[in-house]
Amino acid sequence: MIGAYTGLSFNQFILNLGFPVIVMLGIIAISLFVMMRSELGKAKKIKNFDETLKEMKQTYRLRHRKLLIASLIVLALVIIFFFLHGVFHMPAAVPAVMGAALLMLIRDRLIRRKFGKSHKSHELMEQKVHDTFSNDVEWLIIGFFIFLFMIVGAVEHT
Repeated sequence: MIGAYTGLSFNQFILNLGFPVIVMLGIIAISLFVMMRSELGKAKKIKNFDETLKEMKQTYRLRHRKLLIASLIVLALVIIFFFLHGVFHMPAAVPAVMGAALLMLIRDRLIRRKFGKSHKSHELMEQKVHDTFSNDVEWLIIGFFIFLFMIVGAVEHT
């Protein structure tokens, strides 16, 4: 948004801010290490890595492998189109919105495939979509940004 407002493409924005961001990243990493050194010393050491990894894989099982793969592919496409949006003369928001829409379509297709086409499965699918939008979406954060941009627009207008 900042780059679009100043008339910079995504690539120009990355080139202009790349070095300052890397410098700040180094400063933050060093200062965090200095401040948290005592906490890092108290951290519990892993004795048997393979056993711990197996236990973690069991506890935090990956439930939607196809959705993860599809999400990573869509993310890669969005990033590629961020770099190419200047070539296609489109705003940078277009690849982001297209990626979100594509991912929603893919997720809908995976849910339909899982639950089938019967009436009962249609109700299960609707319940799953409802649960996603009521539980998984961070509505407070979305509302915060909506109102933040409204206030910024109002202040800019006045």
